[in-house]
Amino acid sequence: MKYLDSGLRDPSQALGRWLEDVLREEDIVAVRWQSGFFSADGLGYLASTLERLREDGSPISALVGSNNGDTLRSDVERLAHLLKVPSPSVALGVVSFAGAFFHPKTYHFTRRDGSQAAYVGSANLTSAGVGSLHVEAGVVLDTREGDASEALASIRAGVDGWFSDSERSGLTLIDSPEAIVQLAVDGVLAAQPTPRSQSESGYGNAGSSRRRPRLRALVRVPRWGTVERQTEVGGAVPDEDLDDIVDEVPADSSIITWDLVWRSKGLSKRDLNIPGGDTTNATGSIGLKKGDWNEEIDHRHYFRDDVFADLPWSQDARKPTREVATAVFEVWIDGQLAGEPALTISHNTDTSSTTYAQKNEMTHLRWGEAKQWVAKQALLDAVLTLYREQNPLGVPKFRISINRTLAAEELQTQ
Repeated sequence: MKYLDSGLRDPSQALGRWLEDVLREEDIVAVRWQSGFFSADGLGYLASTLERLREDGSPISALVGSNNGDTLRSDVERLAHLLKVPSPSVALGVVSFAGAFFHPKTYHFTRRDGSQAAYVGSANLTSAGVGSLHVEAGVVLDTREGDASEALASIRAGVDGWFSDSERSGLTLIDSPEAIVQLAVDGVLAAQPTPRSQSESGYGNAGSSRRRPRLRALVRVPRWGTVERQTEVGGAVPDEDLDDIVDEVPADSSIITWDLVWRSKGLSKRDLNIPGGDTTNATGSIGLKKGDWNEEIDHRHYFRDDVFADLPWSQDARKPTREVATAVFEVWIDGQLAGEPALTISHNTDTSSTTYAQKNEMTHLRWGEAKQWVAKQALLDAVLTLYREQNPLGVPKFRISINRTLAAEELQTQ
């Protein structure tokens, strides 16, 4: 048994250094962990081992907490993508409670010769925890060093028990992409960092940094994977009324690539739900028309039968000719991420209606939570572009980008 204490500010005391040592030899045949807080950037030391085990069909069991709904949807998506969920040898779960934390931090490895090694301590599976940005303490055990196999078996069982006990409350099994979407819709997974997760990353309470010493990570967690996020280019600097709704997002925060599926003309007050005069009604939604889309489309069918075809649609109980579906949208304003809400799409199926005959919009996107970001005078005449996730594993995700540098008159000259 060995005690690790990163309060000594020695790199040898970091969880990351121990992980590097344990995983150096490719003799690991099973990995188990549970971590109260989690971010995908903490997986750098583990990623190649997890990928190898997944390809070999070897056991991987992972529990991550989402305390106060802090854990990012994009981080769980990256982990699920790495593990190729669903996979027979992979057990992945998110644990969340109301009024209490899921707070263990244990990591267990089984080697080909049957020996076991484990860490039990305070370091979360985040880049800050693995790299020992914070002061962390823990103990490591290894049967090769004479530690009791019974103790290590108990650590292993502590993870496995969550998946074998169907009565455990707070656990959501991640056995499909739809499970992640549902956790995002339910508010269990976050669209963007909250103040708590910023603190876990070491950037909280910056205002008082002059009165306290600032620590640096003891080890640098390796980057892993090929990560892509389309970034808006040429975006204007937001007006003051937009400054408080957008946060810049690091380029490696998502593995999603996108297909452009529609572009609007210049947005009106009605589109943006800006309270106006007698001729402007705040409908709460934007009608999806032909817009400025260069493709030859029949907008009355295009959005329901093509763009949003893969969503789980249901009939509106109040209107038999209306279908509704929900999807998660990234909302970008002038190249910066405002949020990632679940928004509702409605579609009128009545092809005998006057609306259909006059070729008006049959599909509407309700702004919902996004109204706080889009109902801005500064965005009048801006252009909205709509993207769909490319090659989704399940229910697709979407992106809305509203960009004031793309004015309708500019598009007409392109």
